[in-house]
Amino acid sequence: MRRNQIKTIIVTVLMVITAAALLARGQAEEPPAAAVPAGAVSDAAYLQDTSPVTFDWYVDASWYTRVRWGQDYTSQYVTRKTGVNLNLIIPTGNEAEKKNLMIASGDLPDFVSMGWWEPQAIQLEQSGLIWSLNELADRYAPDFWDVTSDSVVSWYTREDGRIYGYPNVTEPPERVAQIEDLALVNSYLGFMVRKDIWEAIGKPDMSTPEQFLDALASAKEMYPTVGGQPLIPLGLGEFTATGNLALDDQLVRLLNVQKGIDGVFNNVRTDPEYIRWLRTLREANERRLLSTDIFIDKDTQIQDKIKQGRYFALIYARNSVAQSFNPVLYQQDPESIYITVDGPRNSRLEQTRLPVGSLNGWLITYISRQTRHPERAIRFVQYLLSEEGQLDFFLGDPEKTREILPDGTQRLRPEISALRDTDEVGFSRTYGARDAYFFLLDPVITAQYEPERPIWDIATRLWYRELKPIDVLAYEYNLPPDTPEGTAWSDSQLKWGTTLPRLLLAPSEAEFDRLLQEYTAHDARNRELYEPAANEAIAANLRRLGRAE
Repeated sequence: MRRNQIKTIIVTVLMVITAAALLARGQAEEPPAAAVPAGAVSDAAYLQDTSPVTFDWYVDASWYTRVRWGQDYTSQYVTRKTGVNLNLIIPTGNEAEKKNLMIASGDLPDFVSMGWWEPQAIQLEQSGLIWSLNELADRYAPDFWDVTSDSVVSWYTREDGRIYGYPNVTEPPERVAQIEDLALVNSYLGFMVRKDIWEAIGKPDMSTPEQFLDALASAKEMYPTVGGQPLIPLGLGEFTATGNLALDDQLVRLLNVQKGIDGVFNNVRTDPEYIRWLRTLREANERRLLSTDIFIDKDTQIQDKIKQGRYFALIYARNSVAQSFNPVLYQQDPESIYITVDGPRNSRLEQTRLPVGSLNGWLITYISRQTRHPERAIRFVQYLLSEEGQLDFFLGDPEKTREILPDGTQRLRPEISALRDTDEVGFSRTYGARDAYFFLLDPVITAQYEPERPIWDIATRLWYRELKPIDVLAYEYNLPPDTPEGTAWSDSQLKWGTTLPRLLLAPSEAEFDRLLQEYTAHDARNRELYEPAANEAIAANLRRLGRAE
């Protein structure tokens, strides 16, 4: 038996034993006695005790290496103000393995932040290893709920009536509805092209398969190389064990294929509109319009190539391109930035609809039962979520990074803000402001402190103004991994992960059909188990959103 298999078995056994023991112990456990009477809680609960305290905070993002708490002005200011020092723990290597080992051993840091969709998030909430926010807030910070969103709290409240973690970068629908200009919506969605190349080949419409392939061919013919390296006609996100987010999510949304229709689950991976475009990409590969790099590159390599302008067309997170890569390209040549244009459409040529509003957010943060200072932990989270905390983290030290305008509004000093657009790492390590510490960032609050958007950002947002918004919250869910339904769903995902690249690399339409039929048959067996659970999850979402009939 292979070493990895042995490790997996050991981890799984440990997880079962530890979780069971902790569940029995942890759920009945009460928070330690309050350090001060509940009635003594001040308007600023986090200022009740500003004595030095250090928290270990795990952030599940191996790429997050641009900050060093205590070395930049923002973190120094926050520590002086609250007494809180953070020891950030960033995983190296396999992130899933790191999370599994933490849960299996029961050895958690004070805070844990991970993607809401990760199966370990559900495991953690069921493990007894973390506090519910209700327990801590009600005892130590009763005004905690004043700084949270009612709809987010409702969304994350579990069947036992408790909420265990709080997410960052949420956009509650009631807040999004107040935004008149959709160009201000901070969406990830977009089909992007390199501006100079797209204009040089005649600004082609790329909404149909034929036009799309012709545009890729024209770009490759006119620009065989960029910067002395081969042009990559189409860039996608990383292929992973379960598929490709650029295709399985972004392309799907560009085509107006939804994960549910009229409250019922829809498997987007077998939707005819999506399959039609996967056939188009197979043909692109047959015509040598897909580089082999896109099948093997990891996200770090993809990002390097975006910075180099190696891709002509790009299906990738728009906000990442606008904020992290376009500024670099703009400094080299303003015409070489990526802009968002109309891309693939469905066979009815419907305009893409823009998904707006998110209650799930991105990372969800938990407080471990192992923390020795639960009262300070919940108050620090309260501070982070408050308007004061958002202001402090976004604009940094009032003496070092901010300026106050004649009308009383605050903003980052212009020269500091400009550095963020040209040297993100240098900005983060020196100033630590804006989104450097994003764990509980609330973009709805911080929007008022955003500097005027530069051309390289606006160029990726203007497309949104042509779209109509669509609310897809009902179809955002995850199935518990330790159930038959969740296991079946995971198995279908893994099967798709091996099938998707083979579909694009298939040498013929016949082989494409054979591979698709193989996946469909495999999924059909699992679907008998997971589809009823998916439909119930959708129904539960509708109830939480107050939309159940």
